[in-house]
Amino acid sequence: MRKVVWFDTKTRTGRYRRTLGSSLVLFSSATLYSLGVVPMVLLFEDASTLGLWILISQIGIWLGALDLGLSASSIRFFVDPVARHDTRGLQGRFQATLWLAVAQGAIVALLGFLGAFLAQLFSIPEQQQNLFRQLFFTQCIVSGFSFLARPFASILLAAQRFEFNYLGNAASFFVSLALAWLGLQHGWGLWSLMAGSILQHALTVVLSIHGVCRLGFLPGLLRAPAALGGLTQRIVFESLSFAIGPLAAMAAGILQSVFLSRVFGLETVAVWNVGVKAATVLTQILSKFFESSFSGLSELLEAGRRDQMFNRFGQLLGWSLVLSAALSLILLFTNDPFIQFWTGGKIHWPAYGTFAVCLMLVVGTFHRALSEVTKVLVLWNPIRFSPLFDLGTMVLCLMAAYAANAFPAFLFAAAVGPFLGGLMMNIHALRKASTRPVAELIPSKARLIFLLLAAGCLVAAGWISFR
Repeated sequence: MRKVVWFDTKTRTGRYRRTLGSSLVLFSSATLYSLGVVPMVLLFEDASTLGLWILISQIGIWLGALDLGLSASSIRFFVDPVARHDTRGLQGRFQATLWLAVAQGAIVALLGFLGAFLAQLFSIPEQQQNLFRQLFFTQCIVSGFSFLARPFASILLAAQRFEFNYLGNAASFFVSLALAWLGLQHGWGLWSLMAGSILQHALTVVLSIHGVCRLGFLPGLLRAPAALGGLTQRIVFESLSFAIGPLAAMAAGILQSVFLSRVFGLETVAVWNVGVKAATVLTQILSKFFESSFSGLSELLEAGRRDQMFNRFGQLLGWSLVLSAALSLILLFTNDPFIQFWTGGKIHWPAYGTFAVCLMLVVGTFHRALSEVTKVLVLWNPIRFSPLFDLGTMVLCLMAAYAANAFPAFLFAAAVGPFLGGLMMNIHALRKASTRPVAELIPSKARLIFLLLAAGCLVAAGWISFR
């Protein structure tokens, strides 16, 4: 009985736990899939074929970014009518969002005709260009079709009822891995991996529409369309504001890679990506706590329970920082052995690099928390401009690293540069919105444990440096 109550969908906390737990299951299965595909492809194909599939997969991620913030803004503004089960209040915004998603999907599908141009741009070997064009065209069609699911998925995320989608997609990764194995054995090549991708996208559409049906919203949402002209324009404006963050983060990532390859050489690109792998995975796990709490915190705010929302956020922030500090302390002793084992000792990662990524883990967790709560509060200036401040400080830090002409300088620039500008802006914005300093939102016990762990990290870093 206790377990049933703990995950009860009738309570906000129960829905949060279900969403968080299922999202971590999906993350784990996706990680296992990515780890399994690489040796599997190399067993049946060569490294060039694997590189071609990695490129196609990256393009799929870039195509998803053409959402331009529509899903993020929809989740936030669906929260209130979904919580009140107000189908009529949800209808107009849903229909406008659906039409925009269909238009975005059509544009993505039409991009499939650019395969020949991209084959030249990426310098695809001539013997692989035809395969690249076919895979790229299929990827665009499949990705464009999946845009249809996004408005439905936004309703489920706003209602904190996305756990079946997460678990279904998690299962699809294992099915996709089996398809890849069978297909590669039978000589299907990369089409066996594309079959898995098609399955995952199709399942996303089916689960999202079925989920909205299960909540009882679907018949009312598809009634005679409302007047959508002015509403559509407002949604586009709001979505573009939400899109600035992901686009700025993507620009920062590209900037880091270009800077590394041009200043320190292509080998350091591999060194950096290997060295930060563990910290990146841990950061993504911690980010799930904030992603899963977004709808619940927004619901509290819409219900007029502002103080309770800040208290819940403070608890989440405090214990997430404690966890990030504890993981950083562990990472100080385990990151180097992990890299040695993973790469077979072929890549050397300096100790100061681990210090930098531990700092990135803590600062990045703090930054993600504040960025998420500004979206809950719908503070437009931080939503729009803090990502640009982050990009600006990233550029300044890289300029300093270039002037120093030293790889250690780059490591610390890349570790904290993408967070500093937006962090200062978000702290100031949250201070005005809550009337309490950010530190006072954190429970006193969490503050004390975090400070002790931070001190432990400093002592451990000093011991590792001078041993």
